[in-house]
Amino acid sequence: MDVCRQGQIVLVLLTDPDGKEPKHRPAVVLTSTEELQAADEIVVAAISTVFEPPLPNDWIEIPWSGDGRSRTGLTKPCVVKCHWLKRVRRSDILKTVGHLPPQYLVKVMRVITKN
Repeated sequence: MDVCRQGQIVLVLLTDPDGKEPKHRPAVVLTSTEELQAADEIVVAAISTVFEPPLPNDWIEIPWSGDGRSRTGLTKPCVVKCHWLKRVRRSDILKTVGHLPPQYLVKVMRVITKN
């Protein structure tokens, strides 16, 4: 799978934060666009549909649309769980789902750099 820029939402095999329950999950690419050209491994933050308000400070709610027409390509309410970071191989990416709008990517990166 060709990942070409930071902020893409991809479907990838990820384990849960405890390293268990591997399954295909959406995730946002955090590796910088410049580094992606030469990287065999990339860093992603998991996206989850499991959440309830009030959200912790390190969970960012992102756009979605029931018909899949959102830029994200996501069809259910979901959050980026900024503490759930994983390093994955490019070959583990099944497909590109969509792209995180820039203002949301900025929020995610701010949270990650604070931690």
